[in-house]
Amino acid sequence: MALSTTSTRAGSVAPNIIGGKGSSQWPGVGTVYAKIAGGYATCTGTAITPRWVLTAAHCLDPAAGGSNYPPNTSFLIGPDYASPTATYSVDQITFDSSFNPNNLSNGHDLGLIHVTADMPVLSFKLNSMPLTSSVNGRFALIMGYGITSASSFSNTTKQLATVQINSFDANLVYSNFSSTSSGTCEGDSGGPLYVYDADGFPLILGTSSFGDSTCAHTSALQRVDADLSFVTSTVGSGICLNGESCDGIFRNGFEPPL
Repeated sequence: MALSTTSTRAGSVAPNIIGGKGSSQWPGVGTVYAKIAGGYATCTGTAITPRWVLTAAHCLDPAAGGSNYPPNTSFLIGPDYASPTATYSVDQITFDSSFNPNNLSNGHDLGLIHVTADMPVLSFKLNSMPLTSSVNGRFALIMGYGITSASSFSNTTKQLATVQINSFDANLVYSNFSSTSSGTCEGDSGGPLYVYDADGFPLILGTSSFGDSTCAHTSALQRVDADLSFVTSTVGSGICLNGESCDGIFRNGFEPPL
């Protein structure tokens, strides 16, 4: 799933998960917005600390069609990025050096952006435990600002959908939507696949990487646990992992009720 781009509809690109439902939950999930020649490009990202956002490498790597120039990139939060609740300037962009845009199944499709001011949102936890067969068949949630269909640019709202984890390999986790008319599409890239942990915190298992050409049914997501060393070595302290208590670190009045 490449970035959602346009040259004739600048300012009106529509990101939505196909078959999803509009949501204002978890404002830490926002839009990675990059100005490009003739328009702009969008992906989805998730706050993992007050200043670091996790997204997909192919959203940032110029070789994959991304934008690697921080002055042209912002992070927007809110249920509708056409009227964002807040806009954050980006001063640093990085992605895993092992990422190969010509072979997404090789994994390492993780990128990070750093914003210049603290975001008053709940940061998501990251899964640090290797996946086991017990996750197969489990339901999870996915969020993104991807287009509603392969040819539709109808709105700019954040979408939420339930998916079922089907399988995983060394790099990726594969999820199925409830019908072949549902799926992730352009603009959803980098968005979180998450569950709730025992403390009621959203825990990211993976980030949207690619799907089939029709944006239907099955999505491949980069396993966070398989590439966690890139994230921790870049961000350093402040990340909350599963099994850790984040109370007093990231909880605040902006957290919506579960």
